[in-house]
Amino acid sequence: MGLPKGPNWPVYYPPPVQVNILMVMDGTRLSYFKNQDFSLSDVLDTLNQSPWWVNFNVTKAHRGSDPGGTPDLPGFAFTNPGVDLSKYDEVWFFGDDGPDLTPDENAVIAQFMDTGGGVFATGDHEELGAGMGAGLLRAGLMRKWRFGGPLGDPPPVEGPTRHDTMVPGPDGHYDFYDQSDDRPQTISVRQYRGWSIFPWLQQSYPHPLLCGSKGQINVLPDHMHEGECAIPAPGNYGGTSSFGTSMPYATTTWPGTVRPELIADATVTAHVDDFYGSVNGKTFPVLAAYDGHQTSVGRIATDATWHHWFNVNLTGDVGPFTSGGVMSLPEAIDAKGFTASAQGKKYLAQIKEYHRNVAMWLAPKAKIDAMFATAVAGLPWVSPLNEYTGNEPIYLLGADARDAIGRMASQCIVSQWLKSSLPQTAGPLFDPTIGERPNGDPAPLRGLYLYREFALGGIVREVFRLRAARPQQQLALKDVQGAIDRGLRAGLGELIAYERRAAKHTERLAEALAPYVVVDERALATV
Repeated sequence: MGLPKGPNWPVYYPPPVQVNILMVMDGTRLSYFKNQDFSLSDVLDTLNQSPWWVNFNVTKAHRGSDPGGTPDLPGFAFTNPGVDLSKYDEVWFFGDDGPDLTPDENAVIAQFMDTGGGVFATGDHEELGAGMGAGLLRAGLMRKWRFGGPLGDPPPVEGPTRHDTMVPGPDGHYDFYDQSDDRPQTISVRQYRGWSIFPWLQQSYPHPLLCGSKGQINVLPDHMHEGECAIPAPGNYGGTSSFGTSMPYATTTWPGTVRPELIADATVTAHVDDFYGSVNGKTFPVLAAYDGHQTSVGRIATDATWHHWFNVNLTGDVGPFTSGGVMSLPEAIDAKGFTASAQGKKYLAQIKEYHRNVAMWLAPKAKIDAMFATAVAGLPWVSPLNEYTGNEPIYLLGADARDAIGRMASQCIVSQWLKSSLPQTAGPLFDPTIGERPNGDPAPLRGLYLYREFALGGIVREVFRLRAARPQQQLALKDVQGAIDRGLRAGLGELIAYERRAAKHTERLAEALAPYVVVDERALATV
């Protein structure tokens, strides 16, 4: 995506960052292979279509046997001889009805998470997935895994209290195949606040997992009985977690002050299903995330159901279809997935971005910093910057660079990269809920709305200079990271100069308009 990969890769451009993912599944239904409904083959294809700055190298493990073929690691256990989690950046858990992980396996995984490894975990209704998910450090407290569990009971598979997010098909009825049509559920994305260039207004944005190239990602596949994400109540974040018998390991459950977040909600519309009966209307948390990088441990994401990831909900049901009764042969568009229509393909593109976002966001901080360096190093080859010299105005360089990266990935990714490169002491400036704002007016720091363009523009200018100074050399990441540091300083310096000029213009405006302004002393007293 963007730059060519393989033999056509620009010879002087740093190679993409390798992010190594270990996927682990269990049970007798789940598969990595095509022509299987409960398969991740579509997701694997999506991860192969990554932006120019990253390659996802996936190792496919199954705790039992895969019904579609032989994965990389069949009969897998985390304590098997030769298994070394330090070779991986992330572990993804897709649990069905397999046995519980052993205490020693959970100890190995906890150490992996504490050293910066990312974790994604999901299951489905009732206790599906609990064998792997319930005992995980932190992730075990970000989803309802078991009946009687610390966060409450998971939703049932049937009955009026199930989590049925189905959207009716073209025939207007709710039936089994609607989970495999081209009509997704719409989720409610929880918003964060950012600075706006306009006084009295604030920008809002989603969590990075739900930030796409064309705006927020607000659709997911629908399903007739999903699970539920959850997080501990305030006051329940103390204590330690202990794992293992032959290799015991104890750690702080929630280090520092960083807490998991619920980032989106799904809606159940009350209706009568052709097969599963009536269901009550409700909303429930569908995704959760934990930014462990803020406290030097790994990040975590959990999902209410693996049906947001399987082929049957993405590209359709492979059949065979029956005739007659509630399982009758669907209409032409039913059961063919999101590829059945032009609009469905647009929805699928959003869902694929969510899948790729999980893979990028969960990477260890060092890998994310390397992605940033690799991304900006490639910008001189990407339109329209491939026609620039690097001497263009810094704001123009930054705006076009942000657009070029945003066409390939999340529109929020530049903000995340920049914040990761700045000192933690600067963090409060980027949070509009912190700091003095008379009467809630965000105007005193509205210049922060422009920091991405100025900072990125400074970085791009330094990359052009580095490229010009070493025209016949492949750029090393450490050299690009040095250019990032210099560019940040230069770009933010120009932002400060811009704001100072703006302040002088404001003073001149105030002087010019002074004869026309009536000062209300009572209004000033309330500021």
